[in-house]
Amino acid sequence: MGVEPQVGWISLLSDTPESNWGSVEAFSRKVLDGKRANPIKIKARVWGKLLRSEPRPKRGDGIAFYHSTRAGFPDGDPYKKRPRISLIATLDAVELEGQEVRYIEFSFDRAMAQALRKHPIVRDESTRHIFARCGIRPGPIASYYFADPKAWAEIVSLSEARRDGEHVPGAKTPGGGIYPEWTRDELILLLDLYFRVDGSRISEKSPEIIALSELLNDLPVHDRVSTGTRFRSRSDVQMKLREFLRFDPRYAGDHSSRGPRGFGLEAEVWNHFAAERSKLRATAAAIRDNYKRLAPPDSAATVDADEEFSEGRILAKLHKIRERDPTLAKKKKAQVLRQEGRLECEACRFDFRATYGELGSGFAECHHTVPISAMKPDHRTKLSELAILCANCHRMVHRGQEWLSVEKLRQIILASQS
Repeated sequence: MGVEPQVGWISLLSDTPESNWGSVEAFSRKVLDGKRANPIKIKARVWGKLLRSEPRPKRGDGIAFYHSTRAGFPDGDPYKKRPRISLIATLDAVELEGQEVRYIEFSFDRAMAQALRKHPIVRDESTRHIFARCGIRPGPIASYYFADPKAWAEIVSLSEARRDGEHVPGAKTPGGGIYPEWTRDELILLLDLYFRVDGSRISEKSPEIIALSELLNDLPVHDRVSTGTRFRSRSDVQMKLREFLRFDPRYAGDHSSRGPRGFGLEAEVWNHFAAERSKLRATAAAIRDNYKRLAPPDSAATVDADEEFSEGRILAKLHKIRERDPTLAKKKKAQVLRQEGRLECEACRFDFRATYGELGSGFAECHHTVPISAMKPDHRTKLSELAILCANCHRMVHRGQEWLSVEKLRQIILASQS
């Protein structure tokens, strides 16, 4: 029989006579300060009311201490007095009287506590869904809210990330750089793994997480000078993977039915691939199979922001490198000249020679119509997979997130002219 996933309880703290431990500063003094052995163990007669009859807190459950808007935050609070989780721990004992919690014992790791003291889990756009899932709302003080396995796993993951110095203000990588933003390529690989495993329960020690962490650190998508040598640790990957839970309609109790909100690029990747799993698998496989063909970012082909396909920057760069191969382009243009007698843009019908005379003779660009994600590793490009385009139309098929076919571009041009 498998181990039952851990659940947790969120204890609401406020700076009022009825609440537990009062203000943020009082809580820190009574719980976090002092020299105690690690793990730190606390025994406390605290009052609180359970807001549901079942389940009931028990030994081994998690507990998070949440300072509400009435928690007496000091002036100059760096988090603008937003509600926050200031500590997570494990319940060692609990005494109940009906729906009331009368006494608890709990223990916690000193390093985790110090990290949350400096960088608490603040209720903002990125974490709002967790607190909403637990039912936390303005109103009752000294209350205990239930955190199901999914919510508790996210809270623990965020706490571990803070303990490890990841994704917190001013965090540094092990190499001494700054953690970079996640790229589309990385998120595609993450989403591919998300659908292959149970994203709500996968451990940072799992072979899949370890392998993806190694792969992300090897991708040529970040400047190693500014980031340091490594930055996508196992816990970092696990935490980021769980962010897709908020978009997944399979998990009841979240707000996914309203559509992805926040997490701009994460939402874009989810919206593009979640309903097209085969396309996602093919794109992720193409990134894994081809990324080593690229040099580091500073020496690879450049890709403008509006040229980065939904498939990510790595495949966009490889596509541009492939189109710069003069051998295939020369053969394609020679074939078209033999068959048609001219090089005419297949989208807009522009002919450089007809407009510029001899100066434009033989001039046109070649576009590869098959995306790299649709190719097998041993694919050999055929001349029939190349299209003759003028420079403007070639730029247009590369613009935007969608792969635009030559036929689709032709229809756009005709519609604009009619």
